[in-house]
Amino acid sequence: MKIEEITHSYQVKYESELQYIHVYKDIYVFKFTKTSEIKKKKTATIQGDCREVDIKRHNKNKTRDFFVSSTKEEKQIQIVSNGFLEVAQKKGYSDAWDKKKRIAAPFDMFLDKKITKDNFILSDWSSYMIFDLDGSPLPCAIYMDYIEAGLSNGRYDLVKAKKILEKRNDIDGLILTDVPYYNCSSGCSKYIRLIWQPSKKDYQKMWEKCLSYKTQWPSTTMAHAIFDLDLLGLRKGGAAYFDEFYKSKEDEDY
Repeated sequence: MKIEEITHSYQVKYESELQYIHVYKDIYVFKFTKTSEIKKKKTATIQGDCREVDIKRHNKNKTRDFFVSSTKEEKQIQIVSNGFLEVAQKKGYSDAWDKKKRIAAPFDMFLDKKITKDNFILSDWSSYMIFDLDGSPLPCAIYMDYIEAGLSNGRYDLVKAKKILEKRNDIDGLILTDVPYYNCSSGCSKYIRLIWQPSKKDYQKMWEKCLSYKTQWPSTTMAHAIFDLDLLGLRKGGAAYFDEFYKSKEDEDY
């Protein structure tokens, strides 16, 4: 028995109002044969988004090619379901992909006018960030603790910090607890962990600050930017021991 591809139905180009976005629908039929007798046929359909060069190659060759998702400024264009951005803002980048998958049938949904510009995002897997098609960052929840954000008793009055954070409506999962024994020291024995659910305005302010540091990987400076901008109000509220992000009671110069 062998599987032989016998025909295609080419519906491979649909442009949105944004010229660099293309969605396709590739329908193909297999025939299952045993000797010369056709036993049955099976139809399969693939839908997705791709680059213009992939559309042109597909139409020219009339063979089923591997389509590559569209890209812009080295970020991958993704078509996401309604609710994706809300999950990202409340739970974070990874949870959004786990709970709100990409749209499986973008071609059909475009034709039915069930997809709008808001369903398109730019995804940067290396930084765990998402952007709109104009390149502006879209808010994702950020996990913070003594490792990522230095929220330890070496840098903060944690009792005071906890009281400040408890009054905010953009904080979830707030806990004051002990540092695990393998990372524990005199200046880092207790810490706060939390999930910050930033507004779009605060997230964009943070990202602009990250870019201002001019490091190779600006997404690694988020906690630094949050501190410098005092987006959690810990410095203004008197909970921070120092005015420098990396300063700690563990420093030899303290």
